[in-house]
Amino acid sequence: MCIKQQTNRIWTGGPDPDGNKVALQLYRWIGDGDLENGPDGADPLDEFANGVLIPKEAVGEVHYVDQQTGWSSQKLNDIYNHEGQPYQYTIREVHSPYTVWPNPERYEQKITGNKETDADGNPTAWNFTVSNEYRSPQTDIVASKIWIGGDYSYPRILIDLFRYPEGNEQEKELVVDGKSSATTQFSPYHVYKEMDLTNEEGIPYVYRIEEREITELTQELIGLGFTQADIDALQNYKTERNKEEDPLGVNDENLSIINRYVSPLIKVNATKVWEGGNPDNRPVVTLQLLQNGVPYNGEEGE
Repeated sequence: MCIKQQTNRIWTGGPDPDGNKVALQLYRWIGDGDLENGPDGADPLDEFANGVLIPKEAVGEVHYVDQQTGWSSQKLNDIYNHEGQPYQYTIREVHSPYTVWPNPERYEQKITGNKETDADGNPTAWNFTVSNEYRSPQTDIVASKIWIGGDYSYPRILIDLFRYPEGNEQEKELVVDGKSSATTQFSPYHVYKEMDLTNEEGIPYVYRIEEREITELTQELIGLGFTQADIDALQNYKTERNKEEDPLGVNDENLSIINRYVSPLIKVNATKVWEGGNPDNRPVVTLQLLQNGVPYNGEEGE
């Protein structure tokens, strides 16, 4: 007696799969087990690929399958061995020089399927689906916050982390809310751990930090540790993008912000008082404003 098999191959996510092609091999064994995990109890001659057992007996030739084309075997395979013991079948992806599939380590493989039987319970067909779901590689994102000037007693701030697919800023999304992170004391840098490098289609992400404008103390900010002194101090800093290489080596202006101290301004009124003498015979005098004993901006008044 013989049995047929049908295999479909599905890519989910990742770069355009149209050119992807993988090598599939049919395997079989005698005994217990299932099509996803293979036979129960690993034989020393069996192999493992990425932790998944590959049974030792391959059946037929390697077949190459792309996104559009499945593999339907017209060649029927045995149900029993020569001793009348039933075969179990499964499908595995195998390495081949003809495989066209960049970065296979970025995909999570899952094998599913079912066995068709006749009215007497005898198997008539094996149906397999090999699915690979894209998993973005991850990295740590380092962002820097540089304070220039001021008294070095810097206020708390809120910095959000955003990202968007490269070339498509319209899809910008909030990734890390500044209120839910430790970035209220973001200085001189912060590390965002294990962030995806790409979206589900394999397009690289652009990451960007943005500092929130804070002008008044709210109950929410009080709950985050802010004080009125923080709010007052923030008004004396101007936020700008750092377009130069910063001391921390963060060379991406999307990930580096400068807060530059700008002194608050005050109004200085000067009055010249004459005492005695002839009021009709007083000379013209020049007044010079000094700042810490130094002429201020060279401005004069009469």
